[in-house]
Amino acid sequence: MDRFFSSIYNKPIAGVSFFTLSLVSVSDAVSHPLLTEQVVKHAETDAPAKAKQRATKKSAAKKNPKGGKRKAGRPKGSKNKDKRHVEWNGELRMMERLVKKLLELIGGLFPLTYLVLDGHFGNNNVCQMVQQSLGLHLISKLRHDSALYFEYKGEQKKSGPRRRSGDKLNYQAIPERYQMATGQDKGIRTDVYQATMLHECFADPLNVVILVKTNLESGVRAHAVLFSSDLKLTRYPDSLLSPALPNRVQLPRR
Repeated sequence: MDRFFSSIYNKPIAGVSFFTLSLVSVSDAVSHPLLTEQVVKHAETDAPAKAKQRATKKSAAKKNPKGGKRKAGRPKGSKNKDKRHVEWNGELRMMERLVKKLLELIGGLFPLTYLVLDGHFGNNNVCQMVQQSLGLHLISKLRHDSALYFEYKGEQKKSGPRRRSGDKLNYQAIPERYQMATGQDKGIRTDVYQATMLHECFADPLNVVILVKTNLESGVRAHAVLFSSDLKLTRYPDSLLSPALPNRVQLPRR
């Protein structure tokens, strides 16, 4: 027993937690659980990360003893960090061990390319571990308000660092050229957008798919942001739209 986050109650509650790995058939929309292990929080495995957090807080308190917000801009003396070199906590080690165990069980029966994880694991640390240690691509979910940027396509300066980021994505006005498909079911319109985008917390560009659902009667709009580390993955699953959608429209690639 420990405290784990519950999506039903939307807060941490006392209980037990399990991590399950499944093989997913995209064409049949079926999940086949193969490996399950109870999640046990080990204080010793996460101690280095917690110690670093405490040290960071102490350092910040010394630099700003009066409290309050720090000055805008980059702190003096700060250096660029290599986002491909990440710190491994107990959660990453557990995940690496279980996935490698599953790959051993499968053996050479068939190749695996993608590891699909929920939004809790949609971050750069997990993405780097999945690619570097497991040799797979990550598919996961970002926060709905994630700051995403289009790649800069303009002219570069003759000297100095190359500019990577272009315009910031406005979720309320996504350029039409990135729309891949649209469909309507029971008064709800679903629009699917796909683009290669940059996130300041990730080391590499991301293949981003944005699902926008609009209530045609009320005009209320909501969206979800999915991503993959595989930039060559161009076809999204049909299940992103309602499976029995009679008036689904496939838009040509632009």
